[in-house]
Amino acid sequence: MEYCRHRLDELRETGSYQFIAINNLVLVNACLELNRFRGMADIREAEASLQENIEIMQRQITSRFLLVILSSRQGRFTEAHERLAEVIKDLNQPISKGHEVCRFQAEAELARAEGRWEEAVSKCQAVINIYQPGGYRWRWARQLIDLGDTLIGRDLPGDREQAQQVYRQSLEMFTEMGAPGYIEVLEERLGLN
Repeated sequence: MEYCRHRLDELRETGSYQFIAINNLVLVNACLELNRFRGMADIREAEASLQENIEIMQRQITSRFLLVILSSRQGRFTEAHERLAEVIKDLNQPISKGHEVCRFQAEAELARAEGRWEEAVSKCQAVINIYQPGGYRWRWARQLIDLGDTLIGRDLPGDREQAQQVYRQSLEMFTEMGAPGYIEVLEERLGLN
């Protein structure tokens, strides 16, 4: 994260808006992952980075969907619903696969935060249905963690067993790809360490 911050300072001096926006998204995603899996990272910094992207008119749709996720994580549900409705209204048609994934992820995060488990499971699966056939193994494996966590939250008969299967699949994939941070997260969820 420190490298991202340093790189952003450099980019802000050169005024390269496209690269500022990309680096802001890298920083935001790192903050979101640290916040979700380690309870670390100040997501206010992430929010400021997304607001900057909107102000410089770069990666606005993605940034706005990520703001829905941040609002959801902070329990600001009315704001999250309003942001989600606004960004959906502004989507170009047909919607790009990238924006469709962002939309499903934002909807899943908000549904999970509000305890609307059926919708959260459905949206997680929708993201997997995009990543899996496209061969996006890293993103697919990562989304499996969200699906497993959502199944645990829903807690219907069979959900815990299904979550364990999903976690094992993700663990196998991340082990093949050599992702120690995610391997550790999954081993904790599977009770392997």
